[in-house]
Amino acid sequence: MTITIEYNGESYKLGFTRDSIKRMEDRGFDFSKAEQKQISSLFELVEGAFRTFTPRITTDKIMEVWGALKGKDELYKALMEMFREPLMVLNDPEEDQGNASWKIVK
Repeated sequence: MTITIEYNGESYKLGFTRDSIKRMEDRGFDFSKAEQKQISSLFELVEGAFRTFTPRITTDKIMEVWGALKGKDELYKALMEMFREPLMVLNDPEEDQGNASWKIVK
């Protein structure tokens, strides 16, 4: 799932991948803080969503586009759902279609 933002004739694609989530977490992002609506964590969520598909976008440009948006609360909710999505796929039993097996050895 992705979100597209149109702003001043430019199109910005927001979303997350497993790799982008890992990069965010490596830099200290804590999703539970975003869920608690801590402002710095919410910005990190937004910044990460922008940088997934536009890695060279500046923080100033993100702030400019974000400042022009309406319905930010709903967009935050959508971004949080999108952040969870790649993690859910990792734990989805229906995705277990491989032929590799595992066992615990004592």
